[in-house]
Amino acid sequence: MKKFFLFVFAVAFVATGFAQTLKTMTFAGQERAWIEIAPANTGVAKPVMFLLHGLGDTISDYAEMVQTYANKPDWYYIIPQALHFNVDIPGVFSQDMGPAWNVGATIDVPLGTEPLVMPINAEIDDPGFLLAILDSLNADKDSVFFSGFSLGGFMSNRMGIEHSSRINAIASVSGTIGNNLYDSIPTAPVHVLHIHGTADDIISYADGSLNMLVQVNIGLGAEACVDFWINHNACDTVPSLYAYPNTADDDLTFERYNYTNPDNQTRVSFIKVENGAHEWYKQPAHDIDYFKEVVKFFGGVFGSGVPVRQLANSNTCTIYPNPVSNTLHVKGTTPGMLLQIYNILGSKVLETKLEQTENSINVSFLPKGLYLVKIENITRKIVIQ
Repeated sequence: MKKFFLFVFAVAFVATGFAQTLKTMTFAGQERAWIEIAPANTGVAKPVMFLLHGLGDTISDYAEMVQTYANKPDWYYIIPQALHFNVDIPGVFSQDMGPAWNVGATIDVPLGTEPLVMPINAEIDDPGFLLAILDSLNADKDSVFFSGFSLGGFMSNRMGIEHSSRINAIASVSGTIGNNLYDSIPTAPVHVLHIHGTADDIISYADGSLNMLVQVNIGLGAEACVDFWINHNACDTVPSLYAYPNTADDDLTFERYNYTNPDNQTRVSFIKVENGAHEWYKQPAHDIDYFKEVVKFFGGVFGSGVPVRQLANSNTCTIYPNPVSNTLHVKGTTPGMLLQIYNILGSKVLETKLEQTENSINVSFLPKGLYLVKIENITRKIVIQ
């Protein structure tokens, strides 16, 4: 069984002694490449952190970020290169999209009555390639981490879902779970960090769609992705909430929601970035540094920032009637909480701030059907008839 966060983060940092090498292997008939940043002593089994780039990106930026981070722990850092992906939508769009991971998703383009469905590099065995790199290292098998940005975040989620018995933790920045993996069941608990901006115009915070001239279905929304991991890790659904101090003039607000399984201490952490874009934020220009937060999470640091208000408890919050025709009543909330309603396609159709402990919401203008009501950490299904 995997052990969770067994090394002490506070004493694991070293600033020098890392060797960077560009490596290649022939895997499944294709030459694959990665940058390996190795610790000083590779004769001792060390933790491994994979860093997966986004759609169209290359590995050089990640390598520079790792090498310039002064307090990186004494781990392996593996920065693999994805293969190119070609998109061809007749009469609409045709282009080489650059390197892309096989994230377990299809691009569903709404054309006419039948959507055009294109798998993303489905013929490429990226999971096998990544595990082959792992097998080539003198790795601490209880400390294997996958992180990624955008499509690399999708790939990190795929690795956590399909290879949870070999992976200790994943971290996804602006990338969620691919639409072919919704019904997948991880075989072991995995610690999960998810970071997403509410104003992300590439991978939608609300529904996980990809902006490719038109919005196309590709994955789950940010909060649905977090809910997936809360459910599969059997975490408590009422989180502790932290607010990061406002240290930079960046017009952003960073809040962290932490969920824990009380039995085995598996952790899910969600950093919600109000007004955050599809960017990798760094200090000192921003209040937090994403790479630092990922390394801290992998090293066992869970709580960050300053504790703030108590969230709504699902046992005390009441939403009725259900089914509803005209007015939805919400009781047991704290003034200032945000209520959002989504249709079955994941589109937000209503958002309002709750001003009282008992509230009345007009839903008569919404078409009949099934909806999701979200109040911070609470999700309820309702039927409008």
